[in-house]
Amino acid sequence: MYVEIPICANQRLYGWRAMRPTHGTDAETTDDVLTVRTEYLDAHTIHIVMSRNPQAFIYIFEFSTVSTSPDDWMFAGVSITPEITFTTPDPCRDYQFRVLVVLRSTNPQHQIAVLRPRAIQVTLPEFAVETDQITVEHPVYNSAEGTVTIYVKWKNPRGYADADIYGYEGAAVYPIQCLSPEDELPTPTVEQVTGGGRLKVSLPAEMLEGKCRLWVEVRMLPRCVRLEPFSVQQSLELDCERLADLDICKHEVSPQCTDVIDVWGSNGNVTVMWAPPAEFGDPLYYHIRYGAAEMQCTDVIDVWGSNGNVTVMWAPPAEFGDPLYYHIRYGAAEMQGVPPFVSWTIASRREVKAAGDAKSLSMQLDEDTDYGIQICAVYNEQRKKPKFGVVGVTPFICTSCKTIRM
Repeated sequence: MYVEIPICANQRLYGWRAMRPTHGTDAETTDDVLTVRTEYLDAHTIHIVMSRNPQAFIYIFEFSTVSTSPDDWMFAGVSITPEITFTTPDPCRDYQFRVLVVLRSTNPQHQIAVLRPRAIQVTLPEFAVETDQITVEHPVYNSAEGTVTIYVKWKNPRGYADADIYGYEGAAVYPIQCLSPEDELPTPTVEQVTGGGRLKVSLPAEMLEGKCRLWVEVRMLPRCVRLEPFSVQQSLELDCERLADLDICKHEVSPQCTDVIDVWGSNGNVTVMWAPPAEFGDPLYYHIRYGAAEMQCTDVIDVWGSNGNVTVMWAPPAEFGDPLYYHIRYGAAEMQGVPPFVSWTIASRREVKAAGDAKSLSMQLDEDTDYGIQICAVYNEQRKKPKFGVVGVTPFICTSCKTIRM
């Protein structure tokens, strides 16, 4: 007896007749009901295990679609054991399989048995993206457009290929705790990449001024109608504390108020001198607030001058470098409380700006009047409002010669 057995995985057989020997050997179609277990390893791969035939020499597996071409049998594989693993071209189809068994027999008329077709139960993997398959790429800052772009990337559902994804719809971004309302945010765009997809979210750079929390989502549509669409969802938290290496965040420093101030002058002309905050470089400008003050204990400050000319000198806030500028507030001061529990406030304040590389400021003030001053370094135009309410007021007075007792 001679039996031709296909060995190529992509070879097709059209029923057992393709194997029929030329010496009159017949194939027997059997109605034996054998125990069979079928399993989808992924959307395209099926594993079949059946009970053993004690007379079997080789098992030849074939499969076909149930609905479209049930008689068009395709080669699944050959095995010496009653099990096989093979791939199907389309997970949207229902399949059936049959087995041609080459028997160990001395009877030339009883050497091949054909088991009747059996339907394969469809148990496709869940069409869902797990959390460990979703990643958020590091944001990219575009200074020309003033935007920050974030990519949310995901892989295909486990067991599915790119061809199994029909497309995407409903891409959206929702601000949960941000400066921009929802209707001002641009619509995200979806890009299909090999093995998955990604969502491109472009946001205004000013959203990094404070902590911003976003929720993004997009619906993934399967090609098979038997599967349900899946919503890819991800939360995003954006702020310069988390993204300190972004260029925009490197300069996103809140105003820094200096501690060390020196003031001198005469005849109401006052000069205030300061040093810039350390580690931040030159600021845009200095915001200076001054005016009549109420007493409050402060850090090291130096003020000098004569005849109303006052100079104030300060050292910059530590750890921030040179600011963009100093915001200086000064004015006549008033004292409250009794020693040692005293504080100063600026009663009638004036505010000026000094260049970021300035170290002192000269002013013309009234003699024999209590004054207070506050100096804050500004590092970014988008965050330029100093917290004067929590910064101590530095008091000083220009004493005229007539009030000095000899």
